[in-house]
Amino acid sequence: MRQGLAAIAGVIALGCLSGALAGCATAPKLASVTFPTADETARAILAEVASGADVARDPRVGPQFADNKAAEHLRALRRLIPKALPIRVAAAGWRMTGRSDDGATADLTYSWAYPHQTLLMRAVLHREHDEQRWTVTGVQARRAGRNHALAAVGQIS
Repeated sequence: MRQGLAAIAGVIALGCLSGALAGCATAPKLASVTFPTADETARAILAEVASGADVARDPRVGPQFADNKAAEHLRALRRLIPKALPIRVAAAGWRMTGRSDDGATADLTYSWAYPHQTLLMRAVLHREHDEQRWTVTGVQARRAGRNHALAAVGQIS
């Protein structure tokens, strides 16, 4: 499993590098520059989800991932992810909201390209106003195109 996680992380890193060299859209680039720890956390957790790791044990995820319902939803989400590694991973969009009394929420979406399909992988993260650490509160996978299969875990709005 660790080799799979390392391989996915490598593809994601390569996607970041190739995206930067190819001139990604301004908004996704801005998200990774403006919110680098949120971007790094989101990419790491999505790689763990794809690899089959026990995400609930990761301290970067919220309690939404710890119950039996979440485990069931993770299995459904993982069924959407091909066994092969993605050819390309690129930032596809982001949304940031925040209030001084409630902290901030980052909603980050990535495009995972495979030979015969593309997945839109999404992570929602929250950070309390007095903390630096982001916590993943939800993840989602959706097939792009006409077959919009969708699976989500945690809080996705």
